Amino acid sequence: MTMYLLINLSHFYMNEKLAYAAGIMDGEGTIVIVIRNRGKYSWYQDSISVHMGTGEVVEYLYNNFGGHKYVRKEVGKTTYIWQMCGKQARQFLKKTLPYLLTKKRQAEVFLEMAKIKEASKRFQKDPEHIQNKKLELYYELRRLHQRSYLYRQKLTVSAA
Repeated sequence: MTMYLLINLSHFYMNEKLAYAAGIMDGEGTIVIVIRNRGKYSWYQDSISVHMGTGEVVEYLYNNFGGHKYVRKEVGKTTYIWQMCGKQARQFLKKTLPYLLTKKRQAEVFLEMAKIKEASKRFQKDPEHIQNKKLELYYELRRLHQRSYLYRQKLTVSAA
């Protein structure tokens, strides 16, 4: 009975942590896919990050989910950054997807791109329909970022 209770409690706490992390991603997170070029080669790099003015949340994310943490110091401002790339970022988004609200579609696009990338062969050119699908997902994520930015601008103007 005690072991069963401990397993259920640990499951509950993990769900609680995932819900909290999803809330942080919704409010302060960034989900991106960028195109990298080196000579005649190009590829898509995916990452997620959270940028905060204080380090407690970044430390929490790092301690509970891994990834990398950084501190960026600029004149009069310090930014604490938590970041994940590749497979680690995909696993994190798969787990937090049920709890995401504002960034849910961005996470879905990110995960769809990941599925295509995993099926692709490294160092071989993708067939044209795969290249087109990757580009379509890349631009969809960019549009979602713009829509989110425009919505925030509209709220700021409305509040003034």
